[in-house]
Amino acid sequence: MANVFSSHLKRVGYNPFHQILRIEFQDQSIYDYEGVPEHIYRSLMRADSHGKYHAAFIKDRYKYRRVW
Repeated sequence: MANVFSSHLKRVGYNPFHQILRIEFQDQSIYDYEGVPEHIYRSLMRADSHGKYHAAFIKDRYKYRRVW
């Protein structure tokens, strides 16, 4: 998990073998997003705003589950 500078996201990790994107939010909740291609993860990490990128390209596009 890598720390990110965002008002909404705290840390981001990615498992390329299983295509699972894990995001820890500032409220300490953790979600796994399934079937996320690696290029989406890389774009998230390069985005000027991690929170805006998450909202636009990840949040309602991939199946997710709360881990914590």
